[in-house]
Amino acid sequence: MDRKRVEDAQRKLEWAIESLNLGIKCMVISYKDEKYKVQFFTREDRLIRAVGFNISGEWIRDTIPMKDDIHGELKNLLVDLEEEAKRKKDLNSSVSKKSDTE
Repeated sequence: MDRKRVEDAQRKLEWAIESLNLGIKCMVISYKDEKYKVQFFTREDRLIRAVGFNISGEWIRDTIPMKDDIHGELKNLLVDLEEEAKRKKDLNSSVSKKSDTE
């Protein structure tokens, strides 16, 4: 039963990320106590954060692709993660450029 929940959550999260046109990916790791453990990655397969996120089962349940509806808190999290990924990429790029000039 948990495997089905994990697969359903994965599909919904992928749909939400695609619908928001974000440059991130995710992997649902597990489901326990009404929460999903999820890892988020950049398109280059770099972890956005070292620890997985605990996402409420409610956020997943209330995300309904057929109604083109994403739970508000989930939407905010995904957009914030996209911004965090961009900041990390910019920071890594500037560090790389700085070391190239030294």
